[in-house]
Amino acid sequence: MLPHSWHPRAVVEFESAIEWHIAQETGRASNLVTAVAAALEQIAQFPESGRSVGGDLRAKEVSHFPYTLFYRSDPTAFEVLAFAHQHRRPGYWRSERR
Repeated sequence: MLPHSWHPRAVVEFESAIEWHIAQETGRASNLVTAVAAALEQIAQFPESGRSVGGDLRAKEVSHFPYTLFYRSDPTAFEVLAFAHQHRRPGYWRSERR
């Protein structure tokens, strides 16, 4: 399994989503964390499993939530570049996180 890291802004996006879900319904935030962990595990085991979104970038949808993990990988690790809501500002992160 590949180790991974998060771009600092992706961390902020993920934390923001957790906080929003806590404010809405506590159990839902826990479910989000579990779903993201499952997506990260799948990427770590199968880095090519995310759909290609151009160049070396890939996208992995988070099950049961409207979020996508955008990442790039190499043979030794992968980096989560964005934790993006699927219905808000598509592609906003691309220019700043290459």
